[in-house]
This record gives sequence, structure tokens and C-alpha cells, in this order.
Amino acid sequence: MRVLCIDANLPEMPEHISTDLYITENKVYTVVNVTHVLDKTYYGLKEVGHSGKRCMYRSDRFIPLSDICEIQHYSRRNNTQDP
Repeated sequence: MRVLCIDANLPEMPEHISTDLYITENKVYTVVNVTHVLDKTYYGLKEVGHSGKRCMYRSDRFIPLSDICEIQHYSRRNNTQDP
């Protein structure tokens, strides 16, 4: 699954996180695994953590691309209709 990052804010202690684990807003990532902890969902990303380190990112920081395509389609359809 491919997702778009919508929240790249760093955690409270960024000095403890390697820069290769940072994510970038408005960038597309590939989800390689999904983990559920209590009532939260976390993604493991293919493009992050190239030095062997991995990090899990909250799913609410991303939008699945299929959702974006549906939103764009809906937006285009509504813009072409006459009022």
C-alpha cells in the first residue's frame, strides 16, 4: 500500500532519533507492515531506516493513496457540475 505523509512533526525528543528515520510531509511512502497496538495502527515504511533501523509511524499521519484518488475524483466531478 502507498500512503501520503500529512504530518511530519518530530516527536518530543528528536535528538534520540536518527535523521534517516525522519519522514517528510507531502511525500509518498510504501507501507511494508501494519501493526496494531491497543486501539492504534502503526505503519512500517520501506523508504525509511536504510541503516538497518526501523521505526513504526502512526497511521493517522498518512492518507492511503486510494483515498486521495477518490477525493480528487469527487472534487473534479463536483467542479464540473452546473450549479
